[in-house]
Amino acid sequence: MNCEIVIKISRSNLQIFYSQNKNSYKTFNYEGSENIPFYVFSDGNDFEIGDSAKIKFQNHFSNSYSNYFDLIKDTKSTFPFLDGEDKKMSFLLIYTIDKIIKELFKSLLIGDNLSDIRDSIGLNLVFSSDISDVEINFLVNIFKDFGYKKCKFLNSSYLILNYLDNNRKIGAFRDNNSNMGAFKGYVVIDAIDNNLQIDFFDSLNKKYPKLHEEGIDLASDPKVKIIAKEMYKQAADATDSLTVEETEVPHLIALAQECAITTKAEFRVEVILTDGKSKKVKIKMRSINEKASYLSNFTKDFDLVKSLVKKSKLGNMDIAFVLKKSVVSRNFIDKLKSNYNNFYLSDDEFVDIVELFNTSIDVVNGGDFASELTKTVKPIAVKPISTSSAKPSAPLKSPAQNVQPIIPKKSSAPPPPPLPSRPPAPRKPIFKKSSSGAPPPPPPPPPSRPSVAGKSTPKKPNAGAPPPPPLPSRSPKSSTPGSKKSKAGAPPPPPPKP
Repeated sequence: MNCEIVIKISRSNLQIFYSQNKNSYKTFNYEGSENIPFYVFSDGNDFEIGDSAKIKFQNHFSNSYSNYFDLIKDTKSTFPFLDGEDKKMSFLLIYTIDKIIKELFKSLLIGDNLSDIRDSIGLNLVFSSDISDVEINFLVNIFKDFGYKKCKFLNSSYLILNYLDNNRKIGAFRDNNSNMGAFKGYVVIDAIDNNLQIDFFDSLNKKYPKLHEEGIDLASDPKVKIIAKEMYKQAADATDSLTVEETEVPHLIALAQECAITTKAEFRVEVILTDGKSKKVKIKMRSINEKASYLSNFTKDFDLVKSLVKKSKLGNMDIAFVLKKSVVSRNFIDKLKSNYNNFYLSDDEFVDIVELFNTSIDVVNGGDFASELTKTVKPIAVKPISTSSAKPSAPLKSPAQNVQPIIPKKSSAPPPPPLPSRPPAPRKPIFKKSSSGAPPPPPPPPPSRPSVAGKSTPKKPNAGAPPPPPLPSRSPKSSTPGSKKSKAGAPPPPPPKP
């Protein structure tokens, strides 16, 4: 089985892509949809994900879950599972992915048991910009320990930037030599659940952004939000819905965006609330435009980008901007274009971007959050400490290398010959004449160590020792260090006769 799987994860949605035998990636539709709402229902008897779980959550069923990355902050929380045991909340994502892969295998006619091949599956998790690097790192060890040994973890903005740069969609107009990585900084802007997600990368090789800003409710024109609020008000009043505006308006933004570009003075549109109640409401654009006129100086979205660029400490010409197609606020886009030069409006499909997993494995490995954890640490060779200035001897080898044992001191083997000692410097002989003409007493035996500065202290001779020839007298100058040496080979005078 040769199947590579990519799962894109945001806080509210999942998307699945797969490639068999290194062929082009395809999108997998789970229950007929390529976007899977990240909702889970698990009561010990059933385990559901997607739209069915979302409906249960919106109808306040117990054991229904959303906002996974908020739930895992409570490390003691659990959920009931099919085997009758309560599992840690951190495993909710793993069992969700397990269920998706099983459905994918069924559609691809792969008969392998997931639990038997989990450690060999090429699984790649790509996280949207609304998930922090801290949360990604939290999942690395959990998935590895569960059995997904070949799992990779990547930031989606990192992948998009490298895809655009590799395909010369950014940078080619800046660099005459078509060198990749032509800019000192890159800003990627995404819109997720009506929130702006702004990432700043100071290099294409960085796994996650150096700076990040989130603009709550800033991903659409103010006019769009006004339309969404009007839709909710009319539908909730007409149906006596118990839903609240704060949670319903974000679900109506997409519909409101479609209506905002209309040229009609008024129109009717069917609004479906999350509790299932629906109503066809009437929207008058004159009233909407009057309310929007008070917000004509709205600049919170642009000010957020401007603040991030200031923190980057880079000039306008050194930064490239990438706006994903999820950013639809025309007012916001126009402000950016009028203030910054290097712009790219990305309409690239993510199924094309994940081709990097086939074509640029170096890019994928470079962005993998788990890559540092899987590197083999090389042992450091420690040199022996030597107190002498001589070069240290060769490092000791392991016993497996047939090293000759060290001979103990009490061994019968003959000791090694002593190292030759440096001979003492020759001394100039000392001659001293007796006042009575008698021969001088024999000199003392030679000392075991050389005397200091050529001087010696006379000692009584040993009995029976043959007297050496008398030494000539020394002039006062000869006792000084550095005096001239006597001629070599001159024999001393014979002793006088008695």
